[in-house]
Amino acid sequence: MTDAEVQAPAGGQLADYDTGMPGTAFAQPAFRLVLDNAYRPRIEAAQLRVLRGEAIAGHKIGCVSADVRRRLGMEHAVFGHQFESEIRASPARLRCDEFCCLGIEGELPMSADAGSWAQLDSERWF
Repeated sequence: MTDAEVQAPAGGQLADYDTGMPGTAFAQPAFRLVLDNAYRPRIEAAQLRVLRGEAIAGHKIGCVSADVRRRLGMEHAVFGHQFESEIRASPARLRCDEFCCLGIEGELPMSADAGSWAQLDSERWF
């Protein structure tokens, strides 16, 4: 996947995020993505958010349970970026009109020391 091929869906993801309508970028008939490249548009979209001044607060991981991955037909856990603007103080009141298809999942925040994160490949994880 070339950089140009990554930029179009990344820009689409960012536009979807801004309009509160996730997923439309992937509904385009010409859009094709193989698993090996699945994170590239998402990472590029995160970089676009940083370039416009949004700060990454951390990362989130999902599907860490082998049982959940087996039921979903997945081999590995998944990850995403957590932006400061998406963090809510607890307790929080959420407005449904601020979300599309709002779902609530239990999440556990944690932090790791700088040495742990230094071992990650920054090119892959941004």
